[in-house]
Amino acid sequence: MFCTNCGIENADGSAFCKNCGISLTKTNEVTAEAQPAAAAPVSQPAPVYAAPAPAYNPPLSSNPAVNVVKTVASSPLFLTATIAFSLSLLFKVLSIFKGIAIFQLVYKLFDLIDEPIPSEFYDALGKINAIGKTPVIAGGIFALIPTILVCIGLWNTYAAARNRSSDTMKTSGLTVIKVSMVIKLVAICLSALFVAVLLVLATIMAGEYNNSAIVVGIIAAAIIAAIAYVLEIYFFAKVLKSINAAKETINSGIAAGRASRFVAVMAFIGSACALFSILTSFFTAVATITSLICFGILIFKYNDCLQQIKDKTPIE
Repeated sequence: MFCTNCGIENADGSAFCKNCGISLTKTNEVTAEAQPAAAAPVSQPAPVYAAPAPAYNPPLSSNPAVNVVKTVASSPLFLTATIAFSLSLLFKVLSIFKGIAIFQLVYKLFDLIDEPIPSEFYDALGKINAIGKTPVIAGGIFALIPTILVCIGLWNTYAAARNRSSDTMKTSGLTVIKVSMVIKLVAICLSALFVAVLLVLATIMAGEYNNSAIVVGIIAAAIIAAIAYVLEIYFFAKVLKSINAAKETINSGIAAGRASRFVAVMAFIGSACALFSILTSFFTAVATITSLICFGILIFKYNDCLQQIKDKTPIE
């Protein structure tokens, strides 16, 4: 250690300086007291990380009315309805081939066990063989043309709604669906006319035999058929009106009108009626029920979004 008075080095632990005789103990104590105390460590605050900002999803169109159509038509619910409708169509096409295969399988089965073929199967198979498989299949697919057009229109509409490169939306898919609805409406009107002619002829023939019970039964059947045809014609007319309103909204950029709630209600009723066919055609029934329920919900969602535009509230 060194003396603080004269600076001479002394042995460690010496009480006095060997040169000047000053007490080294007191000097060290004073020196220790004069030194500032070590500063207490200052704790650094833990770093605060800001939560990431939520992803911003820009609207599909700057026009609020067009954005409603594109938002609904590109939603997961619309995609689910379109997939279910496509599966229903696929199962219907397969059932055409399945029907012929079943008759042929029954024929081979009875031939294998050497049993007489039931007349109903034999007659049906005979008609198929007489007409030919190709015309039967072609006829079944021809009857599904309106449904095939609807399926094409739905996928076209979904693709157009998801397109962000354009502020507007192509309406070719809605046009295809509209054409299909017109075909169905014309077919229903012709069918109603044909049934009406048959009922009139049946009534005339029953009147000639003075059978009042048959006449009453024909009149009851005519009333039921008339109600069914009126509801069906009114349904497709409302579908066409809803499609025209959606197309006008896209082309003009103004909310032209709402979708028909009657169509939505009938979709729910149709899904309930499809429950009765689950035992005979399970997959077709499930796909049909799913698509009808989804389309019914979409109609109410579309109308709610249009109402939000009128109320000037943001569309979720």
